[in-house]
Amino acid sequence: MEDPIFPNPCTYVKESTSKIIPIMSHVKIDNEELKKFVENLLKDKNALKYPKWSETHLDATSVPFETLLRYLFVIDTLNYCFWPNAGYEYYSLAQNLYQTLKDKKEFFEIDNLVKMTPEQLKENIFKCDFCLLNERARMIREVFFIIKNKYNGLCYNFVKACNKDATKLVKQVVDDFWCFRDQAIYNGEQIFFYKRAQILVSDIYLAYLDIKDAKKTNEENDAINFTKNTISQLTMFADYRVPQILRAKGILKYDSHLSDLVDNKKELAHGGKEEIEIRAATIQTVEQIKKMLKEHGREAMSIEVDVYLWEEGEKIKDKVAPHHRTLSIFY
Repeated sequence: MEDPIFPNPCTYVKESTSKIIPIMSHVKIDNEELKKFVENLLKDKNALKYPKWSETHLDATSVPFETLLRYLFVIDTLNYCFWPNAGYEYYSLAQNLYQTLKDKKEFFEIDNLVKMTPEQLKENIFKCDFCLLNERARMIREVFFIIKNKYNGLCYNFVKACNKDATKLVKQVVDDFWCFRDQAIYNGEQIFFYKRAQILVSDIYLAYLDIKDAKKTNEENDAINFTKNTISQLTMFADYRVPQILRAKGILKYDSHLSDLVDNKKELAHGGKEEIEIRAATIQTVEQIKKMLKEHGREAMSIEVDVYLWEEGEKIKDKVAPHHRTLSIFY
């Protein structure tokens, strides 16, 4: 039996966000509204089922496995901060990236990725003067420089090194790639979120489920068949959309100061107390939802709850109070 990894990044996320809940000044969790939400969720037998990954991406069996992995690493390196460009969403990124994969396969060659430029991203992916283009290009170069020089140019070697342990892969992403180190300081203490690192691992796993459903598993892609006891340790992915719907449901309560900022679409400083509290409360709300579901005999992973809330939030995003706005490379 392998020694447990330490530190476990998913445990860090849960424990560090949990300890600040009682002392937060701008965000509170309404436990009564949370209870009502879970009661309604229990009535919906179709809720919390994973959507097919291919419905919003590509057929995971239609490209070589290494190409699939490079697609995943690229999309989750770029998966942040769309709000300054109104109308551009995550699905826009996925659609444009897939089109590039079909039209310009050389875009995904390792020697191109390590030399990525803002101009290439603008032309192929974002189609406009998108926010943080220089930073996005730098991050692609950073990730694939490490892949090329430490893992012999293969994302497969990177994921295989985790030995089917999802938490180990999250740690490996955070350890190797500086641009995935999603952390903050609150009252002098370190708080961990690791949104993009965890969503990368989740996306890899969802792609594998599609491969499994297609009955096209093999020794190579079995490297991403993460064990259930490790994939279930991932937390939700603290972003904009999920806290927006939790607030709309009355579960998250903002004080007047924060409500004024969010409702008037004022930018919150990255690493400020307001932003940290929103993200920490969102993570802990999902952990409580998972716990309450289990108490009623319904098992669910945090990432399943996250996907459900995110998709529900997408449906009503323009009908409820706006999401908070923070300029950040982490979400």
